[in-house]
Amino acid sequence: MNQITTPKYYNKDISIYSFCESYKLNSYEFDAVKRICRARKKGEFQSDILKTINVLKIYLEEYKKYEEVQVKPPRVYALYTTNPPE
Repeated sequence: MNQITTPKYYNKDISIYSFCESYKLNSYEFDAVKRICRARKKGEFQSDILKTINVLKIYLEEYKKYEEVQVKPPRVYALYTTNPPE
């Protein structure tokens, strides 16, 4: 049977998925947290930080669109969430 190997930069006491789900983070927030947490461990620090900045810029632009029309932005749930909170 094939065994799944988890990269070393993901091995912690709490999974990033559990952490993000407990804080009800949306997909943009989840992606930023994930990249920041693994940046120093993965060995691609600058690349991960720059990608995080790009994700946050996209998130900000999306949020601004909703802010302009004074509508509460919809929650975008990460793929790992099976039952989004109400």
